Amino acid sequence: MAAASAVIGNSRWAQAHEGWREPPHLWACSVGGSGGAKSPGADPVLRGIVPALEADAQQGFPDTLREWQRAAEVVSPAVV
Repeated sequence: MAAASAVIGNSRWAQAHEGWREPPHLWACSVGGSGGAKSPGADPVLRGIVPALEADAQQGFPDTLREWQRAAEVVSPAVV
């Protein structure tokens, strides 16, 4: 869930009611000593789920970026 919230970023916000919006940020960590079997729980997420989420989020991104760059261009007035 924390990885999904990172992929979502600021593109979507939850709104409980008018005037109250929250970003989808979820912080998580695995706490334990060295060799405490933390990696076996994280590996399936980091090797399978996160790459799939990132690939899905990247579809169409180059076109979206180009559109944004065109819209963000500042047209300088002609110097007379």
